[in-house]
Amino acid sequence: MKNKFLFWAVSAFFVIAGCTNDAVVDEKDVTAKGHKITLTASMPDGASTTRLSLEQEAGSNQITVKWKAGDVLQFFFKQGATLVTGSSVTLAAEDITMEGKKAAFSLEVPTEIDERSAFTVYTLHGAEASVSGGKINANVS
Repeated sequence: MKNKFLFWAVSAFFVIAGCTNDAVVDEKDVTAKGHKITLTASMPDGASTTRLSLEQEAGSNQITVKWKAGDVLQFFFKQGATLVTGSSVTLAAEDITMEGKKAAFSLEVPTEIDERSAFTVYTLHGAEASVSGGKINANVS
């Protein structure tokens, strides 16, 4: 009988101690901007029209498309009518896998983009680009 009383007394203590008037504070800042995201791009096994590093396979007429260390990618972010230039990323050897067919890019989301809503990421490789009039202008000359 003494054990049952002790059990109920301890249970009542935990219930009383657990019921406080303290508000739960969520310390995560939901309006924080500029978080880092990682994107991965890979080449299909078939023919590709993406131009990265082109080399002819030994003993065949096939052209292989590959990422290579030193490739520079410029990122652009669009959300609604907002189009902003993101950071550029230079690929390092450790960013590239699958014999050059896959690469991972880590970049900061610009502060003008609300990460809680959908947005589109564009990238440009091998050309200089700028944003004006709500469009991405690439210099391919």
